[in-house]
Amino acid sequence: ASPSQMHNHANVKASELLRLTPAGGQSYGTAMHAMLEQVGFIDEGLPDHDALHRAGASSGATGIDIDQAVDALQKALQQPGAQKLLQRDDADALWRERRFMVRMDDRLIAGSFDRVHLWHRNGKPIRALLIDYKTDRVDDTTIDAVVSRYADQLRMYRQALSVMLGLDPSAIQTKLYFVGDDRVIAVG
Repeated sequence: ASPSQMHNHANVKASELLRLTPAGGQSYGTAMHAMLEQVGFIDEGLPDHDALHRAGASSGATGIDIDQAVDALQKALQQPGAQKLLQRDDADALWRERRFMVRMDDRLIAGSFDRVHLWHRNGKPIRALLIDYKTDRVDDTTIDAVVSRYADQLRMYRQALSVMLGLDPSAIQTKLYFVGDDRVIAVG
């Protein structure tokens, strides 16, 4: 099972399954995720335009203007939501685009965490912040429905991280970050 596909329970056309290149929005999201992978703790500096461009260009994204995507990301990273969310805040470890595979109940769950901030004490994790990036455009009238679409995915990610770290799920915060709108939404 893949948590990132949990929000899409609709029927899928065979032509979509066999598509060799991602659709426009998916391609943009792929490039944006590759560029966001270059971002460490934001209060310790940002990657430059060239590094972001290389990451976006090498992501396999097609049909988008990488320079425009870089510019959009650089603007987003200057916004208050990103500035607060992506800072160190005393975390002592950072995972970016970290793949995982864990057994939960009778299923094998595989996926990739976009970003995880970790705090340890005596070498053992004591809490975590799991951040999932979204490139969907939202506004005040659509945000609740969009967050609802992703809630199960985030709960599954939290459970997988809990298993991996041996942490109670209550010690793991989960947040969606809507990059284009600089919205940070906690998901319970």
